[in-house]
Amino acid sequence: MPLRPPAYTWELSKPFDTAAFDRAASALAKQLGWGVEFQEEEGIRYAIMSASPDQLKASAETLDAAASLEELDPPEGDQYALVVALAPPDDDWPAHRLSVDPEIKDNWAAWGIAGVAGEHVANALKGREITGDLPPWLSEELQRSEPPFPDELPALALRGRVPFPGFLIPLSFGRPASVATVSKMLANKTYTFLTLLQRDPSDETPSGLEAFCRVGVVSRIIQTVEQESGYLLVIKGIARVRIAGVEVKGSSLSAKVAKCVEEEAKLNVDDLRNFAELDPLIEGSAGTSAIAAVRSLPAGKLCDFIITHGDNPEAVAPVLEAVSVSERVALVRQYFGHMLNPQRK
Repeated sequence: MPLRPPAYTWELSKPFDTAAFDRAASALAKQLGWGVEFQEEEGIRYAIMSASPDQLKASAETLDAAASLEELDPPEGDQYALVVALAPPDDDWPAHRLSVDPEIKDNWAAWGIAGVAGEHVANALKGREITGDLPPWLSEELQRSEPPFPDELPALALRGRVPFPGFLIPLSFGRPASVATVSKMLANKTYTFLTLLQRDPSDETPSGLEAFCRVGVVSRIIQTVEQESGYLLVIKGIARVRIAGVEVKGSSLSAKVAKCVEEEAKLNVDDLRNFAELDPLIEGSAGTSAIAAVRSLPAGKLCDFIITHGDNPEAVAPVLEAVSVSERVALVRQYFGHMLNPQRK
């Protein structure tokens, strides 16, 4: 039962401690009314947690998970399984870590339950999230816990879309430079990189700083599907960064970056919340479980949410480059103003 991506992962601040892990997993299982079995293989301690469909739905309120469980409807009698693993340092990962992997992979609600359950165990073990695709409306605190990243990263050029921080999007890569970059990252087990937004989508071989927006997004590969023409990647945005330089190294791109300091502003954005909740295109793209939690998103994250799921490609570059939250809000109102409710509380 080897650890395998995609999984939520927390870096642990304390040494490997199977007794504390067993207590934390057992306490969570008891709180939820789930079953739990423990196994150990090749130095990794596993807690295999299981629940019936009824137990799973009943646990949503206990876990305080905002994701709707209406979409999670396993066949009657099936068990939902969640694998929580505690692993010591190894050649690939120098720190003690906790990983969580849901059995049901094609369902947002299943991912949400896995993320929140893992968060409970990680908190008991004093863990800090460093990877994973926990939906941002489930835990803003975890989304702000960003891993450190180097000042130079492999880069992928995008046309029209970027994974804004905290959000997941699927993207296809087929251009030779992109395929070469992804292949090299996968071979080196490097999953963190920089997404660059092209200023001219028609440019097939962009290079140099002037070809891209001056703000990019540090991103992480969550899932990979190899295709005949390249790769389909599920990507999670981590943080906006300023682009200090772009160069071609061999057959792939590399970029130097400097971290942006984003200050969240307390702004009245009820008009944007109403729009995000009611617009059918956004609901169709994001799903009902995401729409249900729009009210809890801070202003900056709300703007990124609207641009991620809204239908206005011209707004992507300006909003991406708007590090100021107040500027971002003004831009979203500008690009979507004709669709907003003019009455704000």
